[in-house]
Amino acid sequence: MMDITLMPILAPVYNGHREPLTQQAADLLFLHQGEVEGEAFFNTMLAQAEDLDERYKLAIILQVENETKARLRSCLTAHQIYLPDPSEAILEGRRKAAHLKTQPWSEFISCFRSDVLYYRDIYHEIAHRGALTAMCALAAAVAHEDALLSFCTMELAGLGHKSVEQLLTYLRFAPTRR
Repeated sequence: MMDITLMPILAPVYNGHREPLTQQAADLLFLHQGEVEGEAFFNTMLAQAEDLDERYKLAIILQVENETKARLRSCLTAHQIYLPDPSEAILEGRRKAAHLKTQPWSEFISCFRSDVLYYRDIYHEIAHRGALTAMCALAAAVAHEDALLSFCTMELAGLGHKSVEQLLTYLRFAPTRR
C-alpha cells in the first residue's frame, strides 16, 4: 500500500477546525489535487496549441479533467471537506505545460501516456481501498484514467480519428466539433 503525504496547506477543514487526515480524506484530496493540476495543464496546453485537431482533443481532455474534479469535489463536500483549488497544483500544471509546449504532438502523447500509466495504477489502488461512500467518485476517477490511456494508445497507434471515442463516452458535457 502506498503512503500519500500531502502538503500541510491541503489539510481539510471540518466545521471550521482542522482534524487529522484519514486515509480516505488523504486519498480524495490527492485525487482532487491531481485533477486541479491536470485542469491547469490542459488549459495551458489548449491555449498554446495551433493545430485544430489537437485543440479539439485537448479541449476534450480538459473537459474530462474538469468533470472528474467536479465529481471529486462533490464527494469531498459530502465528507465535509471544503477547500479551494490548491494554487500550488495550478502553478505546477502550468509549469509542466510550458515545458512541453515545443514538443511535437507524438512526443507529447508519449510522455503523457507514461504519466497516465503511473497515475492509473495509483487511482486503481485508491479505488480498491476506498469506502463505499466515495465509490462513485473513485470509479469516475478510474474511468477517467482508463479513457486517457485508451486515447494515448490510439493516438500513438495512428488511430487519431478514433482516439477520443472513449473520452467522449465519459463526458456529461462533451465539446462538439463543427
